[in-house]
Order: sequence, then C-alpha cells, then structure tokens
Amino acid sequence: MKKNINFYKIKNILIIYIIFIIDYYTKSFLISTLKINEKRKIFKFLNIRNTKNYGLIFGLFKKQMLYNNFFLYSINILFLISIFSIIYFCFKKKNSNNLSFTLLISGALGNFFDRLKYGYVIDFFDFHCYKYHFPIFNIADISIFFSLILFIIK
Repeated sequence: MKKNINFYKIKNILIIYIIFIIDYYTKSFLISTLKINEKRKIFKFLNIRNTKNYGLIFGLFKKQMLYNNFFLYSINILFLISIFSIIYFCFKKKNSNNLSFTLLISGALGNFFDRLKYGYVIDFFDFHCYKYHFPIFNIADISIFFSLILFIIK
C-alpha cells in the first residue's frame, strides 16, 4: 500500500515538473528572441507575440493596479498552500481527479513563477481569425484550461 502512495505522488509531481519546465523554457526562449509586443507570424491563424499579462488566465483582470497586484499575489499565496494540501491529501491513491489537479498545479506554478520573477506573466500564443484575436496565452494557461475541462467532464 505504501508503495502505491509514493508512485502516484511521484508520477504527478513528475508531470507537474515537466509541464513547468516546458512552460519556463518556452518563455525564456521567447524573451531571448522577441522584444515586448513584437510578433512573428507562424501560420495564417497564429502569431507568436511577447506580451505582459498583469491579470489571470487569458488576461482576466489585466489592468495593472495596486489593489489588483495585491489581489493576485494573495491568490497565488493561497494557491501555494493549496498545492501542498492537494499533493498531500489527493495524490495518496489513484483518483479520477489527479490529472486535473496535476494540470492545474503545473499551470499555476508556471504563472506564479513569472509573477514573482517579472511582476507579470509572459503570454505569447496569439490565435486569430481574420481581425478577431483570441486572448493571448501560454503553456501554463493551456494546462489550467485543460484541468478545468477535465473537472467539468468528471
């Protein structure tokens, strides 16, 4: 029994680490390649654009204001406490929500790290259809988005 507990924790922590590293290195590459607000066309419907996101996922609450920063940092601190609780209590055994928690944690850690390091989150995927641009996002946002989809499905 003890062996299974460690296996599930290690497996999920490894997934969190891998997604965090992919997110970190894509952002590092972006910073070294493009200036802020510079863009590169990849496909007809996709640009890579270096943007600063002072808000949450997909730019929600994006205005840079003092109370907004306090709010976002408070959310991040509460989230860190939640991460350790989730890892300790929820990853004890195979659970249908483990992948959802794992994706949520990895995405939130990636964006939290940016917020601590830069004061904002680096976003870069700019999908568009003609002149309509969807909210710009990053790998961490994708992870959070899919975690929410999995929660809804389950």
